[in-house]
Amino acid sequence: MTIEDLCSGSTATVQEAANTKDSMGGNVPGYADTTTTVTFLLQSASVNESLRYDARGEETIYNGFFSSNPSLTPQNRLKVTKWMGETLTTPRYLRVLNTEREGSPDEARLWIVAMREDTLDRAG
Repeated sequence: MTIEDLCSGSTATVQEAANTKDSMGGNVPGYADTTTTVTFLLQSASVNESLRYDARGEETIYNGFFSSNPSLTPQNRLKVTKWMGETLTTPRYLRVLNTEREGSPDEARLWIVAMREDTLDRAG
């Protein structure tokens, strides 16, 4: 089994941070879809990993495992439409916290992205 085979099960559209204007002309922070779709393996982070990102209460930290560089930064959010093998009728949103590469340059690479579920701003 290859890394590509293992890094599957979840699918998402990459979103970028974008501001819109409200009726008074003020900035309203939000996210806009890009044309990029990514496939990855999603797992809940361990307690120690969650503490690293100061997760408290109902906050959940996830690790996404990618077979190639997903080019994600903390300005991105994933709009997940397939969650751990299950197609969703309502998307779930994961904010990117950090991206790390596992392995040396001459080895097969695995990219690990730490993400926090975004439950306050579900639609956009």
